[in-house]
Amino acid sequence: MARFLVFLTLSYTAGILLGRYIPANAAICLAGGALAWAVWQMRSQRQGLSALIPFLLLFIAAGALAFNLAVNKVSGSVQAYHQQQSTLVGMVADAPLWHDDRVVFPLALGSVIVRGEARAAAGTV
Repeated sequence: MARFLVFLTLSYTAGILLGRYIPANAAICLAGGALAWAVWQMRSQRQGLSALIPFLLLFIAAGALAFNLAVNKVSGSVQAYHQQQSTLVGMVADAPLWHDDRVVFPLALGSVIVRGEARAAAGTV
Protein backbone atom coordinates (compact mmCIF):
# COMPACT_ATOMS: atom_id res chain seq x y z
CA MET A 1 0.00 0.00 0.00
CA ALA A 2 2.85 2.40 0.79
CA ARG A 3 4.32 2.00 -2.69
CA PHE A 4 0.93 2.73 -4.21
CA LEU A 5 0.79 6.07 -2.36
CA VAL A 6 4.32 6.92 -3.45
CA PHE A 7 3.40 6.33 -7.09
CA LEU A 8 0.24 8.42 -6.72
CA THR A 9 2.23 11.24 -5.13
CA LEU A 10 4.81 11.12 -7.90
CA SER A 11 2.04 11.13 -10.51
CA TYR A 12 0.40 14.16 -8.91
CA THR A 13 3.74 15.96 -8.84
CA ALA A 14 4.36 15.06 -12.48
CA GLY A 15 0.91 16.44 -13.30
CA ILE A 16 1.78 19.73 -11.63
CA LEU A 17 5.02 19.92 -13.59
CA LEU A 18 3.26 19.01 -16.85
CA GLY A 19 0.35 21.34 -16.11
CA ARG A 20 2.18 24.13 -17.86
CA TYR A 21 1.94 22.18 -21.12
CA ILE A 22 -1.47 20.52 -20.64
CA PRO A 23 -4.45 22.88 -21.05
CA ALA A 24 -7.28 22.61 -18.55
CA ASN A 25 -9.71 21.17 -21.13
CA ALA A 26 -7.27 18.40 -22.05
CA ALA A 27 -6.68 17.65 -18.36
CA ILE A 28 -10.43 17.32 -17.79
CA CYS A 29 -10.73 14.95 -20.75
CA LEU A 30 -7.75 12.96 -19.49
CA ALA A 31 -9.30 12.77 -16.02
CA GLY A 32 -12.63 11.60 -17.42
CA GLY A 33 -11.01 8.92 -19.55
CA ALA A 34 -8.78 7.77 -16.71
CA LEU A 35 -11.73 7.64 -14.32
CA ALA A 36 -13.79 5.58 -16.76
CA TRP A 37 -10.83 3.25 -17.30
CA ALA A 38 -10.31 2.93 -13.52
CA VAL A 39 -13.98 2.07 -12.97
CA TRP A 40 -13.81 -0.52 -15.75
CA GLN A 41 -10.65 -2.00 -14.21
CA MET A 42 -12.31 -2.26 -10.79
CA ARG A 43 -15.47 -3.84 -12.21
CA SER A 44 -13.46 -6.45 -14.08
CA GLN A 45 -11.43 -7.02 -10.89
CA ARG A 46 -8.06 -6.73 -12.55
CA GLN A 47 -4.95 -6.50 -10.45
CA GLY A 48 -1.34 -5.57 -10.93
CA LEU A 49 0.13 -2.89 -13.13
CA SER A 50 -2.84 -2.73 -15.49
CA ALA A 51 -5.06 -1.65 -12.58
CA LEU A 52 -2.54 0.98 -11.41
CA ILE A 53 -2.12 2.85 -14.71
CA PRO A 54 -5.56 4.55 -14.79
CA PHE A 55 -5.09 5.80 -11.24
CA LEU A 56 -1.70 7.23 -12.16
CA LEU A 57 -3.24 9.00 -15.16
CA LEU A 58 -6.03 10.30 -12.95
CA PHE A 59 -3.53 11.83 -10.54
CA ILE A 60 -1.49 13.30 -13.40
CA ALA A 61 -4.68 14.97 -14.65
CA ALA A 62 -5.49 16.16 -11.12
CA GLY A 63 -2.04 17.73 -10.80
CA ALA A 64 -2.38 19.44 -14.18
CA LEU A 65 -5.78 20.81 -13.17
CA ALA A 66 -4.37 22.03 -9.86
CA PHE A 67 -1.62 23.89 -11.72
CA ASN A 68 -4.05 25.43 -14.20
CA LEU A 69 -6.44 26.53 -11.46
CA ALA A 70 -3.59 28.04 -9.44
CA VAL A 71 -2.35 30.02 -12.45
CA ASN A 72 -5.85 31.19 -13.38
CA LYS A 73 -6.56 32.27 -9.80
CA VAL A 74 -3.82 34.90 -9.83
CA SER A 75 -5.63 38.22 -10.02
CA GLY A 76 -4.08 41.43 -11.18
CA SER A 77 -1.41 39.59 -13.12
CA VAL A 78 0.30 41.20 -16.07
CA GLN A 79 -0.53 38.05 -18.05
CA ALA A 80 -4.09 39.33 -18.38
CA TYR A 81 -2.82 42.11 -20.65
CA HIS A 82 -0.88 39.86 -23.02
CA GLN A 83 -0.39 41.45 -26.46
CA GLN A 84 -2.10 44.69 -25.45
CA GLN A 85 -0.38 48.03 -25.46
CA SER A 86 -0.12 49.12 -21.84
CA THR A 87 1.90 51.19 -19.40
CA LEU A 88 3.26 49.68 -16.20
CA VAL A 89 3.33 51.92 -13.13
CA GLY A 90 5.32 51.02 -10.03
CA MET A 91 8.57 51.41 -8.15
CA VAL A 92 12.02 50.06 -8.87
CA ALA A 93 12.19 47.04 -6.55
CA ASP A 94 15.85 46.08 -6.58
CA ALA A 95 19.29 47.01 -7.84
CA PRO A 96 19.68 47.11 -11.62
CA LEU A 97 20.62 43.90 -13.38
CA TRP A 98 23.52 44.46 -15.75
CA HIS A 99 23.60 42.39 -18.93
CA ASP A 100 26.06 42.56 -21.82
CA ASP A 101 24.41 45.37 -23.73
CA ARG A 102 21.56 46.54 -21.49
CA VAL A 103 20.43 47.29 -17.96
CA VAL A 104 17.21 45.84 -16.50
CA PHE A 105 15.40 47.48 -13.59
CA PRO A 106 13.11 45.11 -11.62
CA LEU A 107 9.76 46.87 -11.19
CA ALA A 108 7.27 46.22 -8.37
CA LEU A 109 3.92 46.84 -10.05
CA GLY A 110 1.30 49.12 -8.62
CA SER A 111 -1.02 49.37 -11.60
CA VAL A 112 -1.33 48.81 -15.33
CA ILE A 113 -2.76 51.49 -17.60
CA VAL A 114 -4.61 50.03 -20.59
CA ARG A 115 -6.41 52.39 -23.00
CA GLY A 116 -6.29 55.19 -20.44
CA GLU A 117 -7.85 53.08 -17.67
CA ALA A 118 -5.73 52.23 -14.61
CA ARG A 119 -6.14 48.72 -13.24
CA ALA A 120 -4.59 47.24 -10.10
CA ALA A 121 -1.77 44.76 -10.62
CA ALA A 122 0.68 42.94 -8.42
CA GLY A 123 4.02 41.26 -8.86
CA THR A 124 7.48 42.08 -10.05
CA VAL A 125 8.48 42.59 -13.65
